[in-house]
Amino acid sequence: MRSIKDQAVIREEETSTDDLDLSKAVQVSMPNLKFSTETISLRTPVSLLGGMK
Repeated sequence: MRSIKDQAVIREEETSTDDLDLSKAVQVSMPNLKFSTETISLRTPVSLLGGMK
């Protein structure tokens, strides 16, 4: 089993964006998509909230 530090290094080196080929991306239109105005509650760490602002 790998240590937590080893796992963190692997996560930093391997991202899901490595698997994406944006040259094959197509633009889509969703005319029936409606914006939601419902309030939601999220529990997140303070450090994550700072990144969202």
